[in-house]
Amino acid sequence: MLVFPRDCRFVQSVVEAIMVRSERTSSEWFEEAARSYVERHQGCAWCSGSYRVFQVRRGHCVEYYCNGCEFRVGHDEKTGRYFSVPGDENVGKAPETMFEI
Repeated sequence: MLVFPRDCRFVQSVVEAIMVRSERTSSEWFEEAARSYVERHQGCAWCSGSYRVFQVRRGHCVEYYCNGCEFRVGHDEKTGRYFSVPGDENVGKAPETMFEI
């Protein structure tokens, strides 16, 4: 059974369900989320949208959260644990620029 740190806010049952279906590990999702956040202008590793992701640091936990698809991934730097929650599959990619609308 997973034990979640107080500083990271994840729903245990959701995380356990994800671990069964995800092809990437939570640490791989975290690395991809960090890269997407920087390279795609606050981009989401799950839905590929730009300008959607918030980086949050609570104590020793770093999280990335997409407000477009609700993808969430985090890393507890104190324990070395990673956590991930998949985003909504039905969210389309957001336009990159106003010209695409």
